[in-house]
Amino acid sequence: VPPFGPRNLMWFDSALSTLAHTDLTEPEKASLIMGLMTYVRGGYRLSMELSAGFKENPAAFGRQYHNALTQLVDPRRYPALSKLVASGVFDEETLWAEDSNGFDTDFEFGLAVYLDGIAAYLERRC
Repeated sequence: VPPFGPRNLMWFDSALSTLAHTDLTEPEKASLIMGLMTYVRGGYRLSMELSAGFKENPAAFGRQYHNALTQLVDPRRYPALSKLVASGVFDEETLWAEDSNGFDTDFEFGLAVYLDGIAAYLERRC
């Protein structure tokens, strides 16, 4: 759903204004901000779903998940996922946890990469 309602429109306007000093076209500005909104909303939704799932079954968010993936993921069918599982990234007591400062490190990382991509795009246009 596109931004609608006073708060969403205010946020959309504020986000667009951060790009006012660029030579981006209006459609480019809209596309970049809509992409950012999609990332933020998707991250928030995933966070809420994971939080609800964790409350329901905390054990499923740690080594139990790793062990299940180890059994289910066939390296011939899922070579990239198999490599990720074998790396041990899911073999932790608690997955998708906030860091000691209360930040969701996966979300922060993804946001930084998204914003770096916008910066690189702007730099190429100069």
